[in-house]
Amino acid sequence: LMNFATVLKNDSFVAAAGISVSRVVISIIISVIICFITAFSLTRKNLAYKRGITLFLMIPSYIQAGLIPRYMLYGSMGLINNFWVYILPTAFTFYNMVIIRSFLQELPGSIEESAKIDGATDFRIMLNIVLPLSKAVLATVTLWVAVGAWNDWTTTLTYVTERSLYTLQYLMM
Repeated sequence: LMNFATVLKNDSFVAAAGISVSRVVISIIISVIICFITAFSLTRKNLAYKRGITLFLMIPSYIQAGLIPRYMLYGSMGLINNFWVYILPTAFTFYNMVIIRSFLQELPGSIEESAKIDGATDFRIMLNIVLPLSKAVLATVTLWVAVGAWNDWTTTLTYVTERSLYTLQYLMM
């Protein structure tokens, strides 16, 4: 118990825990929303250039520029020593989107057809029909995003020098 008391008395640990928790919560919300909307859009039959869009989203997963160009990009975007460096670069993950899209493609098309006959728009179908049916895959992706955001300390090591933005994982390391 003395170790816990020592850690809780240290202001930098409490602030770092707040940064870490905020990072995880915001990452989950933004990443899951972006990946779900992208996956839903890519399952639409009438989407033009679907293969091209998928290829465009897939290429950065395989080809990365490296640390120095990424550092220069983040610097030009104002993300160095900024809280958003924890959120924005991982807001969209192609792998998570593919998992959600694969799940959505397995949903019966008759459900959406009957909703369209009743006059539902694609947005209404996404919110009222597909989203409730997708709870399992969204819970899985949420867990992956949360664990990834919680365990990452290298982002702080590479892009943050301001002590007030340190994460708990970086301080523990």
